[in-house]
Amino acid sequence: MTRSYPELAWLFASGTWADEESARLRAAFRERFCEYDDGRAAERVVRAVMLGEPLPEPAGDPGLVPAQTAGRDLLTPS
Repeated sequence: MTRSYPELAWLFASGTWADEESARLRAAFRERFCEYDDGRAAERVVRAVMLGEPLPEPAGDPGLVPAQTAGRDLLTPS
């Protein structure tokens, strides 16, 4: 996590964001906070809040997020 632009620039320049520890931390974050992130969460919010439609159940396995379904962490270089 960075708190300023210079820290963010250093993070990208250093390559630290691509190490195994960073990948593990991102995976732990997704597991804890992205249970229903299936690529359609924003659509469900708009339909429920703006259009008054009932909230449907998330499609597929709600524990999967796009990076996991692709079989790799999208932020880690191949």
